[in-house]
Amino acid sequence: MRKACLFAAVLALVALLAAGALGAAAQPVVSISNEYIKIIVNAGEAENGRFGVETTGGDPENPNDDSMPLIYGRPVPWTSYTTVRIDGEDWVFGGRASKRAGLKGKYGTVALAPSQRGSSITTAYVLGPVRAVQDLSFARSQMTGYYDTARIAYTLLNTSDKEVVVGLRLMIDTMLGANDGAPLRAGELGVVSDAGFSGNAMPDFWQAFDSLTEPSVTSQATLRGGELTVPGRVAFSNWGAFADSLWDVRLVAGRDFTREGEFDLDSAAAMYWDGLTLAPNAQVTLVTYYGLGGIVMSPGVMSIGLAAPAEVAAVKEGQPSSFMVVAYVQNTGKGPALDVKATLELPKGLKLQSGSAAVRNVGDIKQGAMTQLSWQIASDGTTYGDRQLKLRVESFNADNNSITRSVRLLSPPRLSLRIEPATIALSEGGGLEPSYPVKAVVTNVGDSSAYWAEASLELTGAKLAPGDTTTKQLGHFEPGEAYKAVWYIMPGALSQAVQLRAKASAANAKQVGAISTLDVPKVQRGIRLELEADGAGFAEARVMAVRLSDIAKIEFDIAWDGDALVPLGRKPVNPGYLMLLPDGTHPGFGPGTLQSGAVRGITCSFLPGGEPDGQLVSIDFRIAKAGGMTISLENVKAYDAAGKAVAIVNDGLEAIIRY
Repeated sequence: MRKACLFAAVLALVALLAAGALGAAAQPVVSISNEYIKIIVNAGEAENGRFGVETTGGDPENPNDDSMPLIYGRPVPWTSYTTVRIDGEDWVFGGRASKRAGLKGKYGTVALAPSQRGSSITTAYVLGPVRAVQDLSFARSQMTGYYDTARIAYTLLNTSDKEVVVGLRLMIDTMLGANDGAPLRAGELGVVSDAGFSGNAMPDFWQAFDSLTEPSVTSQATLRGGELTVPGRVAFSNWGAFADSLWDVRLVAGRDFTREGEFDLDSAAAMYWDGLTLAPNAQVTLVTYYGLGGIVMSPGVMSIGLAAPAEVAAVKEGQPSSFMVVAYVQNTGKGPALDVKATLELPKGLKLQSGSAAVRNVGDIKQGAMTQLSWQIASDGTTYGDRQLKLRVESFNADNNSITRSVRLLSPPRLSLRIEPATIALSEGGGLEPSYPVKAVVTNVGDSSAYWAEASLELTGAKLAPGDTTTKQLGHFEPGEAYKAVWYIMPGALSQAVQLRAKASAANAKQVGAISTLDVPKVQRGIRLELEADGAGFAEARVMAVRLSDIAKIEFDIAWDGDALVPLGRKPVNPGYLMLLPDGTHPGFGPGTLQSGAVRGITCSFLPGGEPDGQLVSIDFRIAKAGGMTISLENVKAYDAAGKAVAIVNDGLEAIIRY
């Protein structure tokens, strides 16, 4: 047998002991859990990054589904794996396989071992030219309204300087409680043998459950809606076929889920995203959901189940939303049910899409047999709130049955944006601080989640601090959630005010904006002379620039008491860091001429468009006589880019440029 059911307790980031009879070595996992499900990631060297999902409390209405696996592999996942196709070459995500699943694959190097970050687990691998990141977290199910679903996201980044074509296959080794070969159900098809879906035939979701009367657990993969990336195709087959093939499997019509090469039923599913072209440094994120399913059931002679989303999020303002409804009808009576008919009744605000009929003539259903029906429903784009769907099933010779399902039509996500009050204050030295924070609060005040939200800031009278970015990626907003975006700005020394123009948007929400103005106090511009003794008989004089915006050149002398201070060297003036280029040269610096008690004619020239602020020059002295030391700036002159002299007030230690 290729699988062994080891039901040992699992704890995040600790070694797990497998059943003693198998003598397995301890293996670490990382896990996160809530009241509904647990997500477990293999943190060992072999099969590193592979994950499993199981219930904790499961469906609050179903006492039978606690602590049940939804993906095979307890306590350490290894049978489900992900393939990344890069320019036609297949790589297996994660650590090298030690068993059958993906054993022949090509493997990359770990960039980030499975790590819990808040309520998610992130793993990253370098696969040739692509950096692949797997992020697992909890998502609010469209079907149940609970956080009983695993959000499975992969981000593929092209780190090369060439275009690459990528694809991804996510293979899930399904398990339904103790049933490793449970039939899968997609649209109107009960999948008990090899099958595939693509294009317009792609269902919104597929489910697995074992009974309409007393289900143990119901699982569901959701393929459409909200942030989800619809796969190009989905394939169902036995696990052995997927384990041995890194990409495509040969689907054989009528072949059941008996594991290839063995005798046990073992169902699995694979979602494919094909042919995605990435330019250099471009990336793509693919998102899908897998977790508990939402089916309301009504037992009877004609047992029925209705699968429909508990909530339908609006696509965008004024646009209709569509969703799929699936009905399961099972004859649990003592004989055949004849002339079965199913009718779906819709409330105001919902309508059948083209091709769907409200009344479906099913025909006869054999004893114990089940049939599936599906409808495509659309909202009108303007109706919101709770609506009731009703399914009626009638038969010529069996008791009728009916069931209702409440569906909440959510209003679209709507963003609000507010710039927090801020003040630009001068430093103790009378100048501007290196930077000032500006904060904007973005809130989702709608009923639906906002996806791929971002905020941006435009400035007049200031610029962003080095390393900051105009646009901030904020991610996803649940209704009522707020995020704060922070930028650091550098006001211009000549600016009297800074205007802030913030914008926020999401992939499914309209852009909003906010404007604010900050007053900028007048800043003293000029140069300042500083002298610092080291206590060992030496001192350093420094000339500092203070926000010399719009100044192209400045000239000055430094004079001192010749009896107290003796300059070191015949050319004692050294360029400061503001005058140095990256290669160490200093073409804008003129060292002046050493005279008795002074250096005359020091010059510093600047490139246009800058705002020099920092050290211009320095002189090292030997202290020749204890006591007071006199040093001063003299003959300070400044010029703009046109060569025009700028008015200056000089008190010897500071030369202030007049506005």
